[in-house]
Amino acid sequence: MITQKDSTIEITPPAGQTIGTRLGILRLLTCGSVDDGKSTLIGRLLLETGAVYEDHLQSLQLETKRHGTTELAVDPALIVDGLEDERAQGITIDVAYRYLRSPRRKIIIADSPGHEQYTRNMVTAASRSDVALLLVDARKGIVQQTKRHALIASMLGIKRFILATNKMDLVDYRSNVFHEITGDFHRFTKAFEELDIVSIPLSGLCGDNVCRRSENMDWYQGPTLIETLESSQASRGNPADGFRLPIQRVVRPDSEFRGVSGTIATGKIRVHDPIEILPQRRTSKIQSIITMDGEYESACAGQAVTITLADEIDVARGDWIVSPGVSSAMSSELNARLVWMSTEPLVVGKIYWLKCGTKTVMAEVATMQSKICIETGDSEPASMLELNEIGQCHLLLHEPVVHESYTSIREMGSFILVDRISHETVAAGIISSEDNRSVAASIPIATERQFSQVTAAQRKYRVGHDSLSVVIAGRTSNELLRVAYDLELRLFNEGFHVGVINAGDLHGEHENDGSHAATGKPSHLWPGLQVTRSLSDMGLICISVFEAGNQELKNAIRRECSRNEFLYFDLDSHGDTSNSRDHSKAEDIAENIYSLVVSKVSGPK
Repeated sequence: MITQKDSTIEITPPAGQTIGTRLGILRLLTCGSVDDGKSTLIGRLLLETGAVYEDHLQSLQLETKRHGTTELAVDPALIVDGLEDERAQGITIDVAYRYLRSPRRKIIIADSPGHEQYTRNMVTAASRSDVALLLVDARKGIVQQTKRHALIASMLGIKRFILATNKMDLVDYRSNVFHEITGDFHRFTKAFEELDIVSIPLSGLCGDNVCRRSENMDWYQGPTLIETLESSQASRGNPADGFRLPIQRVVRPDSEFRGVSGTIATGKIRVHDPIEILPQRRTSKIQSIITMDGEYESACAGQAVTITLADEIDVARGDWIVSPGVSSAMSSELNARLVWMSTEPLVVGKIYWLKCGTKTVMAEVATMQSKICIETGDSEPASMLELNEIGQCHLLLHEPVVHESYTSIREMGSFILVDRISHETVAAGIISSEDNRSVAASIPIATERQFSQVTAAQRKYRVGHDSLSVVIAGRTSNELLRVAYDLELRLFNEGFHVGVINAGDLHGEHENDGSHAATGKPSHLWPGLQVTRSLSDMGLICISVFEAGNQELKNAIRRECSRNEFLYFDLDSHGDTSNSRDHSKAEDIAENIYSLVVSKVSGPK
């Protein structure tokens, strides 16, 4: 039951429940197209639940008169739109977070922008939300941005949708308008998985069906907005998920103390509990748990802690501390769904920084598999992604990362792609467990790789410089070898550990047996690629000569050397150097490659 009391609404719990029955914190996302009234609705909700202080109300009255946006004493939208540009333009630009408390729960509201230009801000807000409040202008119905926001929210794991048909006062509160919009949305989301949709007709400006039932819509017998929020379940991690902590920092203030810091993602931990370090698979026990408030015997999900271990183990930022037996995947290949957020289109084959949890690795977008049609929600073939498009792609990582599916653990199943030059965040992505199980299943057991426990940093320290694969391709082996051996001599004289392999000498029995056809790698290139990869993994500079020079070779090299930096050089693009008079030209080419090599590796000691 809801009664009017002064300027706020008093909410009485339903029969059988008491005020003392409190639920967990609910994280609410408001989304939809531009000018659908999101800020006005949230402002009305805050006003009627008493979340706006008296002095703030007085300043809002002055702001309302100054902007002249409504005949009401207070424009509810001004409560949320705090930036001067937002108030001047009447749109939301940044994500505005507001808090309210009802008799049964606390609610954190993320008011995201509806303009297509600021979709990236909506993605940020959706990644931390439990329920999506999707607004639709009753006059316009379901538009493209409404569908885009619904797709993104669903993709980011939100299963509870509140479809709010707003501005019903502008269509004379007609029921047929509401039912038509509800039907359109249900048809659009028919292919979505396990959505729980509640449809509410309301007016954020006038307050109809926000916190009190509307006398203008007596044909609607469903819950009000506040009642729906009161009954919505917050998503919680399962306590049985096991302990998981991404290492953010190794703390060593002096020689007497060494700990690791991070925020616990799932589960609980106690002093003396056994743990496992991923990806090393080393084991130890918890020696102490330290927070800003001192030492504790235990800690749980959401707490920022520093942990000391009983054993001296080499750990670094990006590693994970987990309970023994926790089955987390480790892979250097991922199938993922991306929301592209850059004005520059996605470039297949380009190297980006991938940040998953606290781990940062280089990643290449190997192939684009499909993109989602915003109008229908169906997948269609695609070779690229442009701003605000959503698509499925295959990623090659330069080293394996620990991950889970996004639906299981958000912190381990989400990532961003960052441009290595501009440092712009170009995409947000999620990992699907089903997709990556299929990737693993497609790789024959004979080609599965186990990774050495000697790290790249340890090899660099011992050898004195970074590893690198230099691939020189062309039509004629003589000119290739001339350039390769000239380059080898220059690097050797400077103290680098370097060697040359001629892939043409390694074909042998693998030439035509087709044993690697299932992997999608050209069988006649396989032996050379294997040796190139092995030498680079050992920390050396490997100069590989391939008598080829086409896109097939380049794709294969990128795939197999995905864990190491590499340079690809097409000798054919520099003309013929096979003539004896062109020895100087071959030396010039070797000198150019040498300059590139030393710019990419540090050392020697």
